[in-house]
Amino acid sequence: MRTVRAIYSVQGGILPFSERFNFELMAKVVEHIKAEPKRFNMFTWLSRGKPGEIYSLCLDALSRETGQPLHRWNRLVKSTQEFPACGTIGCIAGWTVNLDDPVAAENLNTVSVPRAAREALGLTEWESNRLFIPSDWPKKFLLAYRKGGQVRKTQVAAARIKHFIETEGRE
Repeated sequence: MRTVRAIYSVQGGILPFSERFNFELMAKVVEHIKAEPKRFNMFTWLSRGKPGEIYSLCLDALSRETGQPLHRWNRLVKSTQEFPACGTIGCIAGWTVNLDDPVAAENLNTVSVPRAAREALGLTEWESNRLFIPSDWPKKFLLAYRKGGQVRKTQVAAARIKHFIETEGRE
């Protein structure tokens, strides 16, 4: 069953970070992605495929005027990697949801994954953006993530999570 942690006190204020954050679940996510770096990719919530297949996320280059794709051959490949033995690749939010409740994770979409992860971890929306969206990470983590290979990206994400917890979600 999916976890939903309270973030507001009975009086209506936000509970202190240490009282609402799901440290245990976050530790599971860190250990899971560090154990097999091929499982981790911040460009997808959760993607499933056959082990050994290539995962590829392509985004169309869009016209600034119309918002329409420029050309079929003008696609920007943002990420490629091989599916791991488990057949699943996910980001911090995706693995949070999958490790919290794998059955529920099967039925979630791109809108509900970040919400479910936020609820499972006991985060505000602002805090979840700071954790789940790399462009909202402190610059040192974002730059290190962009420069890294698969193992390095996983290490950077683990360091980012640690920093997020140490700063109680403020950065």
